[in-house]
Amino acid sequence: MKSKPVVMEHFSTVHSSFIVDFTFKNNITILMGDSGTGKTAAFSFIQECMAINSKILCLNYLDYQKNIQEIIRDAEGKLIVIDNADILMDDEVRRFINFEFSNQYMLFLRNCDGL
Repeated sequence: MKSKPVVMEHFSTVHSSFIVDFTFKNNITILMGDSGTGKTAAFSFIQECMAINSKILCLNYLDYQKNIQEIIRDAEGKLIVIDNADILMDDEVRRFINFEFSNQYMLFLRNCDGL
């Protein structure tokens, strides 16, 4: 299923010598790669922008003990960025975000099985 981005179509930031620049075509964007390819670095640059952009909500390993689905359900109109999404999200959360259209998702992961 293809759906247009509901929160933002473009995100860009510069951090020292790194430029993070995304153009979103869908409501769910997956960044996949092996360890050490820069996924968590890109996540941390986006996370820094969360302080000045209220439309960004970042979740990572620090949120492991929290109810991710409840956090997502309570959010509205956010770009929800999840680092290590393959570990942090269970099957119930994966199903939930597939049919949830009030937020936009960016998932950083190594393995996209089950998504």
